[in-house]
Amino acid sequence: MAYLIRKLHLYRWGFTSVLIIFAGMYLYYFFSSQPHLTGQSPSKVWKAEYTRYDTYWEGTLKHSSEGNVTLHKFIIIENGQKVNYSPDKDTISQKSFDFMSLGDRPQKNETYIVQIEWNDSKGSHKETFPLERSYNPF
Repeated sequence: MAYLIRKLHLYRWGFTSVLIIFAGMYLYYFFSSQPHLTGQSPSKVWKAEYTRYDTYWEGTLKHSSEGNVTLHKFIIIENGQKVNYSPDKDTISQKSFDFMSLGDRPQKNETYIVQIEWNDSKGSHKETFPLERSYNPF
């Protein structure tokens, strides 16, 4: 038994070193990973994401309702300036809409607000919701 304890004692420093290296790699990845912006409408029908793809950023607006949805107006307010991403004509039943393609990384002090207007079987709707930072290391 004493032999086994002495043998394990020799591996203690190696095991501790490997554990410290993995913990350091995890912390580096966590803090260096880019945050992405997400938001969901108050009715939970729409979800917007602005995420990193390789060297550029891209936004997607998705709807989760089952019926046909006609998107009339889609605006992103970036630091108080409105940018219109509305479709050229009313788009029916498209599940996702792209915005800010090939965009830049969002800065910490910038604010993003989504304004959407659409129709469905229940009538016309208008919603506004913010895009907020969320960190997702994995």
